[in-house]
Amino acid sequence: MNARKLYLLHHPDNGGNSQQFCKIRLAEEILTNVEDRSEFDRVYPKVYGAWQAHDTARAERLREEEAVFRRRQGEAQRRTEEAMRKAQQRQERAAYDRLQRLQEEEERLKLIEEERVKAMKGEERMRTEKFRLSAPQQEAEARTEAVAEKRRIQARLQAEEMLKQQIIENKL
Repeated sequence: MNARKLYLLHHPDNGGNSQQFCKIRLAEEILTNVEDRSEFDRVYPKVYGAWQAHDTARAERLREEEAVFRRRQGEAQRRTEEAMRKAQQRQERAAYDRLQRLQEEEERLKLIEEERVKAMKGEERMRTEKFRLSAPQQEAEARTEAVAEKRRIQARLQAEEMLKQQIIENKL
């Protein structure tokens, strides 16, 4: 493309860039002036070589920076994955511990229920034998039975309250 076409294309009055226009004008002045052209031809290879070296060094620096960035990004991703894995392990362990506590509580409640059933069977046996006892013995037996019944009721209420608390804790 010749200088006249470049002038028209980049002239600020035609919406072009004024800096680009000044560069084109300077280049045309240098290339049309014999002394400036000979100076340009003499210096240009040195300048061009320096620019090539600069561009090569810049490209190498950018590659190194990108490699560092990728390495750091990979390390950050590994750390994130490790943190997520540890959090998952903690959650699994907590769930296992809650399950163990619930199973232990269920076993304890089962034992309490078995003891209650045994006590009821014993009471039934005692009622059948009650008819054979004398009146003072029957009164003493009735008082003992009432105290035992109160204790069973208290134990059952305590067990139910503990179960309710366990359920509330597990929901949280």
